[in-house]
Amino acid sequence: MIKAFISHSSRQKDFAIRLYNLIGRDFCIIDCYDFEPAYKSIDEIYRRINDCTVFVLLISRESLQSEWVTKEVSAAAKKFEPSQFERFWPYIIDPGLKLEECPEWIRSKECFNLHKFTSPELLRLDIEQKFRRIIWRENPDIKIRETGLIGRQEELGQFEQLRYSMNGQNLRALIISGRQGVGKDAFAKQCLCKLGRPVEMEPCRISLDVKNGLEDFIIQLNLILSQYDDSQIKTYLAGSYQTKIDVAILMLNQLFDMRQVIFVDDNMAFVLPDKSVPDWVADIVSDDKLNKQLALFVKSRLTPNSYIVSELPRLAHIHINPLSKLDRKKLFYSLAQSYHLDSGFRDSDVDFFVERLLESPSQIHEAVKVISQQGVAKAKMDIAKLIEIGDERAKPLIDHFKDNSLSLQVLCILARFEFLDFDALEEIFEDDVEILHYAISDLLVRGVVSTFGPSDEYIRLDHYLCDYIRRNHIPLPKDLELIVDEVIEKRIVSANITKDVSLYFYDLQQKIMKQQYASDSFLVPSVLIKAVIEAYNERNYKLVISICEKIRNDGHFWNDDVDRELLYWYCLSLCRTLKDDARNKDKFWELVKQIDGADKDFLKGFFFRYDEQYPRAEKCFNQALDKNPNMERAKRELVTVLLEQGKFDDALKWAKENYENDKGENTYHIYAYFRCLVRKSDLTSGDREQILLLMKQVQESYSDKKDELYAAMEISYATYIDRKPPLEMMQFIKDREMAFPNSVNVSRAAYEYRKRQALR
Repeated sequence: MIKAFISHSSRQKDFAIRLYNLIGRDFCIIDCYDFEPAYKSIDEIYRRINDCTVFVLLISRESLQSEWVTKEVSAAAKKFEPSQFERFWPYIIDPGLKLEECPEWIRSKECFNLHKFTSPELLRLDIEQKFRRIIWRENPDIKIRETGLIGRQEELGQFEQLRYSMNGQNLRALIISGRQGVGKDAFAKQCLCKLGRPVEMEPCRISLDVKNGLEDFIIQLNLILSQYDDSQIKTYLAGSYQTKIDVAILMLNQLFDMRQVIFVDDNMAFVLPDKSVPDWVADIVSDDKLNKQLALFVKSRLTPNSYIVSELPRLAHIHINPLSKLDRKKLFYSLAQSYHLDSGFRDSDVDFFVERLLESPSQIHEAVKVISQQGVAKAKMDIAKLIEIGDERAKPLIDHFKDNSLSLQVLCILARFEFLDFDALEEIFEDDVEILHYAISDLLVRGVVSTFGPSDEYIRLDHYLCDYIRRNHIPLPKDLELIVDEVIEKRIVSANITKDVSLYFYDLQQKIMKQQYASDSFLVPSVLIKAVIEAYNERNYKLVISICEKIRNDGHFWNDDVDRELLYWYCLSLCRTLKDDARNKDKFWELVKQIDGADKDFLKGFFFRYDEQYPRAEKCFNQALDKNPNMERAKRELVTVLLEQGKFDDALKWAKENYENDKGENTYHIYAYFRCLVRKSDLTSGDREQILLLMKQVQESYSDKKDELYAAMEISYATYIDRKPPLEMMQFIKDREMAFPNSVNVSRAAYEYRKRQALR
């Protein structure tokens, strides 16, 4: 195993320990943790330098004057001497130190390339890159597994064309789109190689989620650079929009000047749900102050609109499709060779896997790994589990993890926060840390979580899975809930915008929802937006209105996207409270004038729906869909207003489309489709099977409303399909009304039966 001896001055102890922890204690040697107690320090220096694989010298004015550092350097020089000086790595960490102040033998005689690293995270990346070079040299099989890219010749050809086109020299960012697990990361690294970057290079990683924006981008850049303290970063975030753009560009240029590249794991922040690019991204990429190089790679699940590239010539886009069967086969054989699986399986065995593992290269990787450990027969038996890797549906993943309570608990905890650091998770599961690490490793393989930030210390749950867990209110065990609250409460005390930033965001959001406003309450718009959305989802519409009115009375430097988003939720909440406050009607019509496009038609339709003007609502939702045929929320609301008008045949088309687009994972889409289909006049045998499937899906869902919805479905099924005798039916309905006395759905289904009977 590689061991790096970290030589430093006591004045730079904090920097050294931070570096030590970022790299990992198993890979480093540092005096305060690794020297044996009661032994002479000089003896420990000689012993531990003799044990080390590489020597890392942290150069500062203090270290150059340190007697102990001098002894360490002398011992390391003797160990490695000129023929092995590739294992002697000097780095300047003192921002005020001039190159000519460094020892003459380091800068002139041996001519080391001395660079300044004032961020432990950036130094960690450089050291680990060199680690990787050593590991791959000694273990070429590992290099094959970690860098091999099969196929993608067409996509790499597209990149070459972009690179050598007229605009190639002007490119500043590349969007790589494709489904989760399709191999976007591996492709981006191949692009780096085409640009002349080292194959063992590891990029700086940023993760942006839906509703995140410019401020979140700045905060994450600062986590990598460690450039600004809490007070400084807040000052910049409180500045004008242009100030924030300038700060983001300044930090990007600092990273690029240090030969770093940035991979953004994007979940509808760089490429928005409507497939456009937000203004702040366009402004950064188009700014002439941004360094003239391609070093920003955005891995997006969504494919941007085709016109984006023509509007932003400094931005390029390449889409990655799943591998063909031939390429999956090549990948299988390449990986098998790296594991030295030269025998033990036939071509038919390979076909068995590649014909079933269709979605992502990670499925093939995991299959070969299982074969290497447990054989072909066991891998075939586990094929269902392997197929799940790369499946983007939420429910099958929850089904998979429900038998592993700790994994499911981790998912539920991550769904509570925007992201969380590993230290917090380890503190929560302090008695099961080893099991926790295994669980997270499995979650990473399955692509349901991603890591980012300094030393990948932050972990984020996939947006769709997070939304599924929140929407269905999947709970934690009560005792674990108490532990989580205790750990979070303790850590929040010291959290700020540069430390434990996820908990800082969480605390900020909770305070906004309690209307405990402070000077930093609205510095990060994404936190504010998520607080508003959470309040709305909890049906606290008056709170949403109160927060939005507070914001409108204060001055803030946000881009237009943020203002539009908050105005949207403000208008929705006004609609929801029309019966509580008549003044909200006038407020709504005044505010909706500030919105244009499909959103304006949608909000007008939403108003008419809550004002029980269903024909007018139907017209507005259709107008919204004319302008934006992909507006899912308009389709959902259209089903509702058609059902309210008794237009079940018209509603059926939209309800079925919503159900199929959602892959049958939203309980309310399932129920709406059921309500339409069960009333169809000419039911086929296939329709009847589908109705029973819909009932089963609700019954087996994780929704906290599933029992209520299933009871309503039972009444409707008995009404339209079973046609139970009236006396039996009345008792049947009574039982369910008693079980769910406050259920609108059960009451509606019961009313429909009674109305049907009255008409006979």
